[in-house]
Amino acid sequence: MSAPSTASRIGHQVLGELMDLPEAQRDQLLHTMSTYFRVDGSAEKAAKLLFCHANTVRYRLRRIEQLSGRSFERRLDSAELYIALQALLRLPEVVRDPLE
Repeated sequence: MSAPSTASRIGHQVLGELMDLPEAQRDQLLHTMSTYFRVDGSAEKAAKLLFCHANTVRYRLRRIEQLSGRSFERRLDSAELYIALQALLRLPEVVRDPLE
């Protein structure tokens, strides 16, 4: 994490096409994923923190899965998504997690 180029490479490699989205869309998905991980994978709890419906959270998570080619249901995939997210959140040009 102390090497920005490595963190960026990990984030882009794991998150794939998500990183090519327009900034507002990308940031919304990253924020949703961060919140989802923060509440131990509960769409309902994430929805409360994000002020939206749980189905909205589920839709966004499916979108992340489609763009990254990884699934939150598979442990290894979920771990890779978490590591990629943490790497990106430590880069100055990526949106900061407002829950931190």
